[in-house]
Amino acid sequence: MFFRQKGANAYLYRMIRLIVWVIIIMIVLRVVLEFLLPILRITMATGSQMRRMRAQMEEMEQQMNRQQSQPVQQKVQKDGDYIEYEELK
Repeated sequence: MFFRQKGANAYLYRMIRLIVWVIIIMIVLRVVLEFLLPILRITMATGSQMRRMRAQMEEMEQQMNRQQSQPVQQKVQKDGDYIEYEELK
């Protein structure tokens, strides 16, 4: 890139080198903050949502298993509870 010299040229060389490094660091930080960080956030949010949904499904399965294990009581209809339908003309 540049060759080393003494005096004012050496100062100019160091300044240009510093500016190039600052620009490179700014580009790297911009890429990380604008692209990689949002992708990481989305991935973490999706993972937590999947865990929450899995927990809900397991809870629903447990409720269904509890309901199936309980004895089913048949409803016995009493004769007095039934009102016969009569069509009006």
